[in-house]
Amino acid sequence: MMQEMSAATPEIMRAMPAIMQRVEKETAHLPPPPKSETKQ
Repeated sequence: MMQEMSAATPEIMRAMPAIMQRVEKETAHLPPPPKSETKQ
């Protein structure tokens, strides 16, 4: 399973910018997420 996941990783990385653009477009009408108060 790990081998299959690592084989798919380059494909996922290639698709990521398009996915992020789509997410931004689809969630544009939503209010911004609240700032988390947790300190790390």
